Amino acid sequence: MRAELDILFVSRSIPNEPFWQSVEEITQSAALQFDTKLKVIYGMGNRIVQLESVKSYLAKNKKPNYAIVLNHPGGSHALMSLLDENKIKFVTLEQTIFDEEREKIGLAGQHYKHWIGEIYFDNHQAGKQLAKALALLKNAKLPNKETQVVAINGHYGSESQARFNGMREYFESNQGIVYQAVHAGWSEQIAYKQTKALLARFPEVNVILAASDLMALGASEAAVDSGKIPNKDIFIGGFDWLTRAVKAVEKQSLSASIGGHKVMGAWALISIILHNLGQDLFAKQDKKKLIFNLDVLTKQNVAHYQAHKTKINWEDYNFKALKEKVAIRHSIAGLSPLNPNEHN
Repeated sequence: MRAELDILFVSRSIPNEPFWQSVEEITQSAALQFDTKLKVIYGMGNRIVQLESVKSYLAKNKKPNYAIVLNHPGGSHALMSLLDENKIKFVTLEQTIFDEEREKIGLAGQHYKHWIGEIYFDNHQAGKQLAKALALLKNAKLPNKETQVVAINGHYGSESQARFNGMREYFESNQGIVYQAVHAGWSEQIAYKQTKALLARFPEVNVILAASDLMALGASEAAVDSGKIPNKDIFIGGFDWLTRAVKAVEKQSLSASIGGHKVMGAWALISIILHNLGQDLFAKQDKKKLIFNLDVLTKQNVAHYQAHKTKINWEDYNFKALKEKVAIRHSIAGLSPLNPNEHN
């Protein structure tokens, strides 16, 4: 009989942040079904704090068998080196590292032999998906008006920039004008203030893309306070499928939300369970990457995702059945645990 697995989830976020709290809860629910111990530690949005948190944990606790890691830009090499030196096998989530830093860390298994693989979705493609959805909605209701766009990004760099680049690429190819992108640091309040300023500067804007649902909700409130009616003369979308955002799409105060990535931690845990059983999913993929797609939620399909309007009890979801599907297919592509009512 195999010993219980001990897995460390290294977040770069803060406790109780809405999106990452959902990721943690889903991952914990999966861990319970597999009799696996999962401990979450936080980087508090700071690469130095994240590294010190891991050092402190390793100094005071039994070394985990595996780690699930969300790297903070600027801190990936130090953190991954620490895990590698301690011979802790780890999986990374999302593509948060770019350019020179990305070249330095290389591919999974290239410079860090205990880095067994990556799990992520394509932020650039997701930005294009959201842009296309909003453009279609805008063109259906305002066919004679030019598509005029502003964007609300999160922090500088990382996944936020990739989302913006995808959006900009779509509109550059589809006759849209992108006036400006601002950075709201993932804050609903800052996004509200910035949107008010943007709409005063560019009063003809009719599409706003935000890199998170929280910022999209702030932008929507600002649009209303600026005299614009969401989903009638301005179309706003974000990322994450937060409960508030799903309700807002249903009520039409938001036009769209793209999501599905809240299950990424569960994907990582399933890949680790299989790896521990001797089935290395990553070894079967190009460059040891498992890539999944996101879905765009609009008024047209929101009924299919009704469960996301409330707090979901993910302990009821059959993650063991999902693991068996992954084991058979050797991939997560095309599989989705997004509907918690689907157990088979």
